[in-house]
Amino acid sequence: MQRQTPQRRAVLAAVSAAKAPLTAEQVYSAAVCAFPHLALTTVYRSLDAYVEAGLMRRSIYDDGIARYEIAAEHRHFLTCTICKKSVPLSVCPFEQLEEQLVRETGFQISGHRMEFFGVCPECAGKQAQKKQEDDE
Repeated sequence: MQRQTPQRRAVLAAVSAAKAPLTAEQVYSAAVCAFPHLALTTVYRSLDAYVEAGLMRRSIYDDGIARYEIAAEHRHFLTCTICKKSVPLSVCPFEQLEEQLVRETGFQISGHRMEFFGVCPECAGKQAQKKQEDDE
């Protein structure tokens, strides 16, 4: 990986502090406060470098937009298909299954990922209100 500049450290700090995966634009918004002259292209290059180095994970969501998170963290999410808000799950239901698969198959499993998609309570409420208004 290339040298760690203050701008790259700001990108890493923004992703590390996030409670859910971030888009490059969200990372930029968080990091530009510390570096007002930061370019969005610098954020993209930094994110790519961290992904290549294995420090971050890039996931492409159903909207086609990449989101980034720290690779070492083991988290699963509920993601709203409308507003794209992600909520981390507090438990991992796969730990026992992973152990069983190792025993049964001999695979050396390096990790797994799970994500549920649906509509969050806020968006569901807005949809219900809009439907009620349309029915009136």
